[in-house]
Amino acid sequence: ADSTTDGAQNTIDIVNGCAEASRAARLCSDLSSGGYTDWYLPAKDQLHTLYGQKAIVGGFTTNYYWSSTELNSSLAWNEFFFNGFQNFDSKNGGYYVRCIRSF
Repeated sequence: ADSTTDGAQNTIDIVNGCAEASRAARLCSDLSSGGYTDWYLPAKDQLHTLYGQKAIVGGFTTNYYWSSTELNSSLAWNEFFFNGFQNFDSKNGGYYVRCIRSF
């Protein structure tokens, strides 16, 4: 799941390779909301676009959010929605998740 732009494919790759149901990608993949079931965890660049449009999209906190872009088997990218800083951290970190879908 190394794409910085294709969260849908990253989510598929993560779900297919991760049996733990509590993972962020699985939460998005399993989501059924608003009559839609095609939710996914955004990739790093998609998440940054959301940060740039957070006032329009709404519903964000000023905390860290996971992306579906992995750095390696232990680390994944996240974004701090206070200032737009992107960094990577252990996949065991307790960050927020914002599922998205294409429209």
